[in-house]
Amino acid sequence: MAERQSLLPDDFSPRKFFSVTPPTLDEIIKATCSYYLLTFDELVLRTDRAASLARNLVSYQARTYGVASFDTIAKRLCRSRIAALTGDSKITGRLTVEERLRDDVDIIARHIADMVIERTQHGAA
Repeated sequence: MAERQSLLPDDFSPRKFFSVTPPTLDEIIKATCSYYLLTFDELVLRTDRAASLARNLVSYQARTYGVASFDTIAKRLCRSRIAALTGDSKITGRLTVEERLRDDVDIIARHIADMVIERTQHGAA
């Protein structure tokens, strides 16, 4: 499957972009589900490792980009506040040692950036 070119220039950090135009929690969820080929229902209801990792990444990215509190994340993912906090902590710890996970986070962040760019372009039209 061919990867489409991101709307965000390669030399521009998604984190820097999000500091100016933050994503919504729904955009983070949608991009993460798309990357892991999950529906929202599967993200929320499945208990396997892939769905758990995806939920943890949603928590991590939502907190990293400052778009939602742990309470809001937990409510949206039908989890406890502790589960959202733990998910964020797990990803933070794993990122220091897992290059593949860092790559996944970067790819998902670029998908999120594309959604934000499309939203802002449609809003300006």
